[in-house]
Amino acid sequence: MVSRMAGAGVVMAAIATLGLTTAVSAQDNPPNEPTPQSTPQSIPPAHPSPQTTGQLTVVVDGLQTAEGRVCVKIFASGQGFPNGEEGMVRRECLTIAPPAPDQIGIPFTATFGDLPAGSYAIALYHDLNGDQQLNRGPFGIPSEGYGFSNNPASRTGPPNFGEASVLVVGSNTTIQVQLRYPG
Repeated sequence: MVSRMAGAGVVMAAIATLGLTTAVSAQDNPPNEPTPQSTPQSIPPAHPSPQTTGQLTVVVDGLQTAEGRVCVKIFASGQGFPNGEEGMVRRECLTIAPPAPDQIGIPFTATFGDLPAGSYAIALYHDLNGDQQLNRGPFGIPSEGYGFSNNPASRTGPPNFGEASVLVVGSNTTIQVQLRYPG
């Protein structure tokens, strides 16, 4: 019985050290010792609350020209990523402001607010002709610049959601996307 009491004391000390609360019954405590009192304390949640929102800033590097628009699609799941509509939570085609001569090579930046905390994958393309779709050549290879969050390595097809997903938490999350052009 002594080892059980000593073990319980160690556990209670550890719980008190961590600032946690416990429920102690009379049978857990030896008859001649007072029942320990616990003080409720606020413990921060392990995950952000679902109501938490923030903004995502996408910095696009590698634009070859200021003509056309940059179209950005934000997906909250793998369904539809990167070419479909399913799973997409935002889609915007943004005009590229002509840069001043001293600003050539400066990245294009787009900010999207009020995104609930979570994982997202971003697909974007440089819409040179203004038709709001990624144009492709005869073998399905993009004929306009394109890119994905996390800048996954090129291969025979687009990345999956997991390869391109980024975690949006806090008030502002910034990611960088490098455009790739055919040729």
